[in-house]
This record gives sequence, structure tokens and C-alpha cells, in this order.
Amino acid sequence: LYYPWNKTSFDENTVNNVVKQWHSIEAVWRLMEREAEKLQLQYDLIGMFRSDVLFATPIDITGNMTSPSHVSEAIYPGFALHPVNDRMFFGKFHAVRIWASERFRRVVSDIHRIRPGSGIHPENFLHDVLVPEIRENGHKVKADPNICFFRVRADMSTWISDCLQARRGFEMKNLNRSEYFEEQKRLVESIVGCPCESSNLNAVTKQLVCRPRK
Repeated sequence: LYYPWNKTSFDENTVNNVVKQWHSIEAVWRLMEREAEKLQLQYDLIGMFRSDVLFATPIDITGNMTSPSHVSEAIYPGFALHPVNDRMFFGKFHAVRIWASERFRRVVSDIHRIRPGSGIHPENFLHDVLVPEIRENGHKVKADPNICFFRVRADMSTWISDCLQARRGFEMKNLNRSEYFEEQKRLVESIVGCPCESSNLNAVTKQLVCRPRK
């Protein structure tokens, strides 16, 4: 029932990692709540960001919230949509609370809302259960194609193909793939301040390894 049996890329290790990810997200949320109570704070906007990424674009979490027409929006990245992106989320407190703290509870109560065979597949679970719940609580939820960040792995490689899906529509009109990756290479080098070497991790993923000059 909970195992994503129709996802060929999933195995027991993948499922264990999903459970660990959900636990970490909820633990961070509970820590924030405890500290806010201790300091007598009430947060209005919350951002949930990964620490193992390189941000290629600035992200102003207040930029989408200052206009009255956008006051109830919650945002996730507009790339890697499978069918939504689960790597970042920000918005109003109560919208993010659902995203961060209700996964384990809702996977039990709302498993019937998940497409058959998807189980706890993270992106499908968010799309089928949490995003509708956030909207039912009066918050708009949308993908922002202007957000871009690259995953950085333990071997210090940076996956610069991460944002390709979102950028293909508007930034790649006059660029081919090799030009796009060269542009991203220059961007990463300017951020980290050292030269990078590019290679193909597989048929889909282009990666950089950046090492400071000795």
C-alpha cells in the first residue's frame, strides 16, 4: 500500500531515504516551533531550504508575499516537476506547516488519495495529498520557473542540469544544450571562485567538479 511499486527507480534504500527525509523535515519544523514558543515569536513567512545545494538565482521569500493579491501564495521551484518539485518550499506559516509537518499523519489517513502504485513517492504524495490540502486551507500554490539551484553531492560535484526543465522554455530559445551548460559552468565558477571541470554523470545529468587553485 505504501511502497511505490510502479516506480522502477525505487528500492528499499530509496524508501528508507524518503522516510529519513520526511523525518528530518518534520524535526526541523518542530524545532522551529519550540524555539518560537520559547522566544515568544510568531512567524508569518517560512522557507524550507536544503543545505546541500548551490543557489544559482537569488530567492526573496517576501517578493511574492508583499502584494495583497499574493498574500496567500506558497511557492515551490518550477524545475524537476515529477509532477511537483519537493526540494524547496516557502510561503505563509500555515501553508508551510502542512508541507513540513503532516506527511506521516496524512500518508496514513489519505493514502486513498494517492494514485495507485505511487505509495510514498515524495513528489506524487505532495501533488496528490499535501498541495490540495494547502489549497483547501485557502492558500494559492504555484511553481516559480525563475528559481534555480543545483544539488551538490558528497564528492563535491554540482549537478548543473537540474534546472534545465524550467529554463528550456524561455532562457534556451537561442541556446543549444552545450551553450547552456557552458553558461551554467561560468555561473558556478563565478559563485564558488574557482575553476570547474565538467563531465557527464549519465545520459541525463551534467556535473561540475570545482577545486580551488593550489
